[in-house]
Amino acid sequence: MASRSLYVAQQKGVSVDAMTMAQAENYTKSSAQSVTVTAAAGVPLYQSAQALEQLSRTAKDRKENAPQIAAITSQLKDAKFVNGYGSIGGEEFFSYLNVSDGLRRAGGEEWKQWHTDITARILKLQNQDGTWAGSHCITGRVAVTSAAILNLTVK
Repeated sequence: MASRSLYVAQQKGVSVDAMTMAQAENYTKSSAQSVTVTAAAGVPLYQSAQALEQLSRTAKDRKENAPQIAAITSQLKDAKFVNGYGSIGGEEFFSYLNVSDGLRRAGGEEWKQWHTDITARILKLQNQDGTWAGSHCITGRVAVTSAAILNLTVK
């Protein structure tokens, strides 16, 4: 979310230190290259979702990073991969949001299928009071509900 926030702020005209932005981009790109080898920062879903969001920001990014994007997109066909820890918490909700943003930019059948599947999954996880809550992490109900709603509004 930090990398994404820096990028959005920059797009809206906020001055973002070039070195800070480069460090965030380099970190994500290096994480994306090792995603199939290690899960050092949690389950691979989190690394892949962050990488997809960052690698797909512009048309130029999507063209330059097409092989990495294709590799991440192919991982999304594996239900075990998409389940993350399996008990669905904040990390999964924010990962789903990053995947949705990344796939929406590229469009196509992968986006349509993902959007249909993840919308159904998120709605199924909604609590009786209309909120969402993570079941394995310290991420609060407000953060998880925000991620769920943002995900449902990606069009």
